Amino acid sequence: MAKQSNRQTLTRRYELDEMHHGKLVAESDGPVHPGADYRRTYKTRGLDWSDALMPRNLIGDVSLSRVHVEQGWKQRGALVFRAVSVGGRGIAAMRTRYRSEAGDGVPGRDYQQTTVVFLRNIEYWSDIPDGFFGWCAKNLMAEPDLFGQETDTAPLRRMELGARAKRDEDWLYTLPPRRLLRLNQLFKFIGRSGAGVFGSVEADAAECEAEFADDLDTLTRTRDRISIHAGNGLAVSVGLDPSLMPKSIRLTETLRDEGHAGSLSAETSALRRYLFEEPNTIQPAEASKSATGMDFSSRKRDSLGRIIGYEPINMPWRQHSWQH
Repeated sequence: MAKQSNRQTLTRRYELDEMHHGKLVAESDGPVHPGADYRRTYKTRGLDWSDALMPRNLIGDVSLSRVHVEQGWKQRGALVFRAVSVGGRGIAAMRTRYRSEAGDGVPGRDYQQTTVVFLRNIEYWSDIPDGFFGWCAKNLMAEPDLFGQETDTAPLRRMELGARAKRDEDWLYTLPPRRLLRLNQLFKFIGRSGAGVFGSVEADAAECEAEFADDLDTLTRTRDRISIHAGNGLAVSVGLDPSLMPKSIRLTETLRDEGHAGSLSAETSALRRYLFEEPNTIQPAEASKSATGMDFSSRKRDSLGRIIGYEPINMPWRQHSWQH
């Protein structure tokens, strides 16, 4: 995993396994090397179970094609995060795109080019380093390897993360409603058993992806022990067609109506407690009852859906304006 530097510094350092899958090229940005076949072309030393990180396995045994990558991600490639429990429990990040065999930007037959990194020993959301998702969004690219430079003994990839971004209750309550709504959607998703795929219809892929990754990094702030491996395991992506997997959810880009903003405060109260209050006290025997480790199915709820005796009512002095 996760080998963190002991230096007293704002920089946090980790080591990642890495694998590339695609075709070797004759030159950078150029055509596929004659006779090159579709295979794993790069692997870090000691990654003995790389089959679990193959693109098909990370997407859920789905036959992916170029049409499944949304328009804004055709060139940079879709980004997928998946909990992996085969050979080692952790979280994988995959960037995958379709590239012309004749070279970047040159018409020709497409093939899938993929880069995957894997962070070991990740069991819970709180184990994921704050900044991991943002680092992957910025640094993970699906570029082919040059002919003659393929390897299966590469050194581990270094991931350096800066100081944790400041996020507190004031930050949460000043988010625009659109962003807060999406953050609530993600929060609800990780508290359920089962996998899902999140897509986007925003035009600016890079900006959307960075914001999406920042939302995921925000959710790592919890001190609750919420497993990323519960149910079918964590599976989220941006840039892929959400219809690829059952239980998929398309992120809402705008508030459904003006009245929804009024209920957003109630929805956000659970998110606030998840991020900024002490972890819930729950007996270990109950921890397997749901993806969150909490079984609320028999608890009574009020008219706003809050669990009676668990979710406090927001008092007037706790209310915040949603006019942004």
